[in-house]
Amino acid sequence: MSDAPKEVGKKKGKLPVLIVVVAVLFGGGFFGMKMKGGDKKEPEVKLGKIVEFDEKLFNLSDMQTYLRTTVALHLKDGYDEAKFKEVLPAVEDTMNLVIRSKSPAQVQTVSGIQKLKKELAERINAVLANLESGSPGHREAKKEPSKGKSEESGTPQKGEAQNDWDSQSGPVLKVYFKAFAVQ
Repeated sequence: MSDAPKEVGKKKGKLPVLIVVVAVLFGGGFFGMKMKGGDKKEPEVKLGKIVEFDEKLFNLSDMQTYLRTTVALHLKDGYDEAKFKEVLPAVEDTMNLVIRSKSPAQVQTVSGIQKLKKELAERINAVLANLESGSPGHREAKKEPSKGKSEESGTPQKGEAQNDWDSQSGPVLKVYFKAFAVQ
């Protein structure tokens, strides 16, 4: 009878060792996969020229409030500025549609303004993509989902990280409001 309890004690002593070995194997496999995936070189995206628009007055969705603003778009380095200027009417139309769809409450907070910048960048990029591919009807352009940080690596300029960009890809990377007044 005294032999039986000793065997049970030995089995319990092996269980924690087995758990530690399994945990080390899984941990090693996890970190091994992470390191293997880190070898990929992602294309660099740099900020290029800034295209500034004249001051504009927009009627917001409540039809009683106005937004007076000056918008500037920071383009991707190497994007043909002449080609961009050819499609300025389509870009301005898109800005009109996006801004006029906003309520005063949506543009009176910092987070609301940041959302507006991101939406403008995404919608303008969608319009530019449709125009470059020859697709008709930029108004029907579907909103592109925001790209994740891991899909494209950028080069920060002047202390600015890419995750602060309003769009992670496309010709328009940043949207700036040089003036912004809600009346």
